[in-house]
Amino acid sequence: MLRLDPLTVTVMLGLMSLLSAAFLVVIRLFFPNTVKGLNNWVLASILYVLAGLMHALKEDHSTLLLSVLANCFLIAGLLLFLRGLQQFYDRPVLSARTFWGVLALMAVLIAWFKIHDSFHARIIVMTCALSVLFGVLARFVYRFGRDSFGDWLMVTAFVVAGIVSLIRLASELVTPNSVDSLFDVTVLHITYLSSFSLAWLLSTLGFMALVSDQLQSQLHYLARHDVMTGVLNRAAFFQEAASGFNSARRAERPVSVLILDLDHFKNINDSYGHQEGDRILVEFCATVQKVLAGRALFGRYGGEEFVAILDGVTDRQAVDLAQQLRQAVQNSPDMRGVTVCIGVASSGSTPSTQTVEDLLLQADKALYQAKRQGRNRVVLFDGETPAKTPDLVGNLAAQPQV
Repeated sequence: MLRLDPLTVTVMLGLMSLLSAAFLVVIRLFFPNTVKGLNNWVLASILYVLAGLMHALKEDHSTLLLSVLANCFLIAGLLLFLRGLQQFYDRPVLSARTFWGVLALMAVLIAWFKIHDSFHARIIVMTCALSVLFGVLARFVYRFGRDSFGDWLMVTAFVVAGIVSLIRLASELVTPNSVDSLFDVTVLHITYLSSFSLAWLLSTLGFMALVSDQLQSQLHYLARHDVMTGVLNRAAFFQEAASGFNSARRAERPVSVLILDLDHFKNINDSYGHQEGDRILVEFCATVQKVLAGRALFGRYGGEEFVAILDGVTDRQAVDLAQQLRQAVQNSPDMRGVTVCIGVASSGSTPSTQTVEDLLLQADKALYQAKRQGRNRVVLFDGETPAKTPDLVGNLAAQPQV
């Protein structure tokens, strides 16, 4: 039967840390650039394994080097875990100077009290350091976490471990030398050591939950967004556009659609390569989204065609906005002179429009007319046939063509 004593607890801590390290390494291999802070968490788990191993060896070979390394590895593991959390939550990271400064101070204190054979002083130093670190970790996750199950699991783990460390510190201050070594069997001492195993187990489970939530969120994002440009993909756009159009129609609000197509974009790919073409598409989307400023649902229609749907916007307002977009693209210094044609359709000017697909078809016809008229211009669909109005169309003669 397994006997619960300090050595057993220490070995359990090492085994759980080893399993955690293996799990984190697997995630690191399959998702190398997905989870921020993962490298620090992997290193923290490895240091916890080494700390547990060295603490176990100290029962028969208690040397100055083992004592310093075992305790410093434990502190370093918690500091790396903190750095990993800071990276995961996109917060400022603990500096290398602070990291090594804390470890150097701990190494000096542990070595000093080991030389003077004061286990009492070493317990006080370690329980103080651990109480502070667990408190910092709990406060950080509580303050910057995303209020998920994983966050609360980690907060619980750190709070429990911090409270037990404080109780162990108080006990050592009230009754000095109640234990003579790390492996003396007392209820409080075993509870103190067990709290590390519990904290590491719960924090690892919390981390797994956080990683799972993040991966699910990223998969959901990738399923709905164009990988290159980051805007909605065709399927997601149609889904949201149909819902928005139906809501606007019930509320008797006008809805307008813009279809944007980059002029002679094939020439860019042929002349400068597809990598430069991809860069221009990304720049184009950034330019358009800056002008739209959240006023429209925007997505990739296919190839170099993009589409925007505007709720509560009349045909005249839509044309004005389309002209702003055309000019912004034309004047962008990063577009290599690429221009854009925009077809506009509005439910306000065509009352027979029944679905968002009808509106898109009308905008597509207007776009085709814009290309036939010379490109780099805006055309509004008016009734059954596309029509242009001189004041709605850019002056082609004064505009560069690609």
